[in-house]
Amino acid sequence: MDRARMYDCFGDVDRVPGLLGRVERGDDAEAWEELGCRQLLECEMVFPASFAALPRLVPLASHSARARTLAGLIVMCVPYPHGCDDLLPGCADAIRAFREILDRHLPSRPDDYLASFRFVLAGLSGARRRLRP
Repeated sequence: MDRARMYDCFGDVDRVPGLLGRVERGDDAEAWEELGCRQLLECEMVFPASFAALPRLVPLASHSARARTLAGLIVMCVPYPHGCDDLLPGCADAIRAFREILDRHLPSRPDDYLASFRFVLAGLSGARRRLRP
């Protein structure tokens, strides 16, 4: 993926990688808040930086509710117009891995069960349709 095209909600191309680094090193509430604001607009609109962040968010999703929520909200936007269709093939492996994480997570009946179940039903089924050639 061409990092020069990876703008976020505010049009910046350099903040998201640093924020991802902060959340990967630990549960940084301030970094999670800013990362969410930069990745999604009104929980409905995604940006190139949103799809570029998925491969780094998904591994965190196995042990972080914040990562599951952010990755899930991004994936739920895949079926809708976003102007980033050319980036989706690069996200296919991350989306498949996210589905596997959710499949392992849901049987434990976690606190975020409803949200995780919605990500499986709404987002991931739509992502599969959009990723098919």
